[in-house]
Amino acid sequence: ECGDNPNIGQGGTWPYAREGWCPGDKVTDYEFDITPFVTSGATTSIDYDIEDVPVSDPAQGNGNYVMSMHLITYGAPNFSVDAAIVDVLNPNDWKYYSKFNPTCQNPRIIIRNTGSTALTSAEINVWVGEFDNVVTYHWTGNLEFLEEEMIEIPVEPEWWYDYQGMTTFSARIYKANGQFDEYSNNNKYTVSFEPTVTISDPFYIWFKTNNKAIENDLTLTDQDGNIIFSRATLTNTTEYKDTMYLDPGCYTLEITDTDH
Repeated sequence: ECGDNPNIGQGGTWPYAREGWCPGDKVTDYEFDITPFVTSGATTSIDYDIEDVPVSDPAQGNGNYVMSMHLITYGAPNFSVDAAIVDVLNPNDWKYYSKFNPTCQNPRIIIRNTGSTALTSAEINVWVGEFDNVVTYHWTGNLEFLEEEMIEIPVEPEWWYDYQGMTTFSARIYKANGQFDEYSNNNKYTVSFEPTVTISDPFYIWFKTNNKAIENDLTLTDQDGNIIFSRATLTNTTEYKDTMYLDPGCYTLEITDTDH
């Protein structure tokens, strides 16, 4: 997923992963539950090791690894039924999510089960601006304690209109497992966002290929993911100029670059 990295002004092969990390991006955390290996009152040794440098390729040993490790201990969960919203992927004007924002597509949020009881359902409200034109989504699934899931909330394109001009998006877990959960302070998440560009007249999609046009595809999709227009099998160093006449709605223009 290095192609989602918003820090794209780098030379070299920035879209590709390097030993599990993406250039210019934050390093992914890894969590290991060692509870089964720890006995109360006993001493436990924890070791970390990496793969040996291959004898046939000693140059791999020229790299260096800077590790940061933390041992976290905790007791039983404070609540039995508790669900939390921990992030909003879109809409969101945080620069880290700039590869898929601004947007008028379905909002995407991340929920987490912070209760000891498995989270199997949630009633979620989303709205733009003040508490107005609320959309309610009923999620079902199965999340154990501290497990997370990304949820996409279906909305209509006209829902995005911000009547108060506040450009804020809010999501709230109203109920968890069919009831009000035991801790409400983590139920709501609000972010600011940048509205999408509105085009009322016909417009051009003007695209010029480089010397590797075989690696590129261009698609225009509507709110439901239907392909309205596409260009594939492109020719090197060629300009394509296509006029678009679109019905009112939310559209996404995507240019993909694959390594053939």
